[in-house]
Amino acid sequence: LGSYRIREDWVRFRDDTWTLWEHSLDDLKNFVKYLNELDPNIQWTFEVEDAKSISFLDVLVTREDNGDFTTSVYRKPMHSDRYLHFSSDHPFAQKLSGPSTLKSRAIKYCSNNVLLQAIEACQGLIYS
Repeated sequence: LGSYRIREDWVRFRDDTWTLWEHSLDDLKNFVKYLNELDPNIQWTFEVEDAKSISFLDVLVTREDNGDFTTSVYRKPMHSDRYLHFSSDHPFAQKLSGPSTLKSRAIKYCSNNVLLQAIEACQGLIYS
């Protein structure tokens, strides 16, 4: 690994990892090439932030101008905001769990400054 050190903020969830890379993009490419040469059955890929944001699992992480990070719920570009219709023929408990799950995700994933917006968006989906 040479001069590369795994930081304390390295996060791993199953086969997904998150870390802040403090070296050049070329160094990152070389590091990933090195990792991919260790075992042909394990191949690494990487993503670089776009417009100060990057998704990790279900979380959108945004880097603010002051260096802080804010988080919010990530939805894929093809996400349609369509959920189980309340008049559908599903058990009542499943109908109630949808809004509860959306609210729980917002509370779990969102930074304080975007939490209210996320909850209001959930309410808009529920009542529309």
